[in-house]
Amino acid sequence: MTDPRALRLRQFRLHALVFTGVLFLAIAVNALASPGYPWWMWLGTVWAAPLALHWAYAHGIVGRGR
Repeated sequence: MTDPRALRLRQFRLHALVFTGVLFLAIAVNALASPGYPWWMWLGTVWAAPLALHWAYAHGIVGRGR
């Protein structure tokens, strides 16, 4: 059986990897489509809050499984 904390950390790492990949893709699309306005920052800012909460949950700072 997998340790619940290890599972939460693995899920967080996947979330962070997807966040990074999508953000790099958004930066590339922004540079090609509309380089005058950095709209990718909105995506990063809005997505960073759930990522931070996921980090806190994965490390046992918040949530039921503390």
